[in-house]
Amino acid sequence: GNPIPQGTFLRPNDFILLGTGVALRWLPVSVLAKEERPAPAPEADLEAEAATPEPEVCAEPSTEIPRPEPGKEATTSQRAAFFADLAGRLERGEPIRRAVEESAQAFLPALAGPLHETLGSGQGLAETLARFSEIFTPYELGMVAAGEEAGLLDELLRTLSDSLEAEHRARRRRLRTAGWTCPFLALVVTALCLGLLGVSPGPAGFGSALGLSLAVTTLLVLSLGLTLKALQRRHWFSRQTDHLLDRLPLIGSALRLQAGERFLKALGPLLRSGLPAHRGALLAAGCTGSATHTMALRHAADRIEKGEPVLDSLAPTGLLNAEVLAEIEKGEEHGDLPERLAASSARLEEASHTALARAFPLLILGPALLVALLSALSTALVWLASR
Repeated sequence: GNPIPQGTFLRPNDFILLGTGVALRWLPVSVLAKEERPAPAPEADLEAEAATPEPEVCAEPSTEIPRPEPGKEATTSQRAAFFADLAGRLERGEPIRRAVEESAQAFLPALAGPLHETLGSGQGLAETLARFSEIFTPYELGMVAAGEEAGLLDELLRTLSDSLEAEHRARRRRLRTAGWTCPFLALVVTALCLGLLGVSPGPAGFGSALGLSLAVTTLLVLSLGLTLKALQRRHWFSRQTDHLLDRLPLIGSALRLQAGERFLKALGPLLRSGLPAHRGALLAAGCTGSATHTMALRHAADRIEKGEPVLDSLAPTGLLNAEVLAEIEKGEEHGDLPERLAASSARLEEASHTALARAFPLLILGPALLVALLSALSTALVWLASR
């Protein structure tokens, strides 16, 4: 009994979702009429029909996963702009399929066609983006899934876009600092190693050895960087990286604060929308961006479903400090838990920014030491090859 929204773009064989597991297939009368025509006899009609093929009635949609062009990747800034634009279109009431296609054409052109085709097969946005897991991170997929289920897609997409923009700015700052620190350190270490190995500081021998050593160092750094980038897309490697970073002194505490802030920032709106506490906690658990903390929070959601209070379930995760846990306890007592979660997430966000600023030297020191080690190794290789 509900009318199709004005402006909705439907193609033959598109699905109209009516609810969980219920869908109608859109078959225009013109398609049925053309299918009911008698088969044309001669060759001219066959050529015309081959030039403009009609879709088969009741044909199943293709199960082949459309892929973006090889070598095309989306940067953090591009994905942030895509989600922000998509949130704005959804707030204006545009149909989801058209909004996704136009936002993708503006900011992720290589994905516009594949996303449009996959959405057209009747899948939701979260399931569609999950097919491109090499482009969209688990944090982004978790936020989209939570917003889609709770009917808060535009709000959580806006939150996601802001978070990605902040991450992009922090990454640019690290790259700017590492851009001059690592080359300078490589030059100094290479020169020191050449001196220790007894290479004469004359203009000919020393200069050629220095240049060759720096070239080898550059090749080693690029090879290692590409290898780590490829491994980061593997689930097992990403999980082990999470475990390692979580145990580091300053970096681990900063990442825990960030995961807790993301969890609360998603959980508050989900509870406000009317979702049960255990379901909201389960969806928000996928919004941390950390495999380690996601598993801990999912166990907490299971305990909430079994009847434990939210406070007792979340306390063992280690993500929330005593101040936040006290606010959760007050929220359960007074019935204003979503509002208190929003205030607590803002405080955790500020604390995580402070902690990440303190950990910034370590984030630069790690790559710098690695470059120094590779510089020493390449210098030794060049020295051995020249003997």
